[in-house]
Amino acid sequence: MGYRREVYKDGKLIHVEDTRILEEEQQKRIVDVKEKAAELLAKTDWHIIRAHERNECPDTEVVAKRQAIRDASNEAETKILGFTDLIQLDQYNWLMELPHNI
Repeated sequence: MGYRREVYKDGKLIHVEDTRILEEEQQKRIVDVKEKAAELLAKTDWHIIRAHERNECPDTEVVAKRQAIRDASNEAETKILGFTDLIQLDQYNWLMELPHNI
């Protein structure tokens, strides 16, 4: 359940928000992160399936790339839930934290 949050600077009210809105936006953002992570993982699914069908170990580079996606997604969810206002949430782009080789 949300509550009204007021932010003051130099004794003046500069920002008011209903935390229910923040919580809703955080949940939407987490859904976006999960969907994008699933999309990125799907690009390498065939490597894992092929290795499994051949009773082989998947390529370590593919496994590492997939783990990096999951790690970044998990970290993004934690950060998103830690934001205390919509401004922080709007400025955050978790894709910038992914390794460049993904």
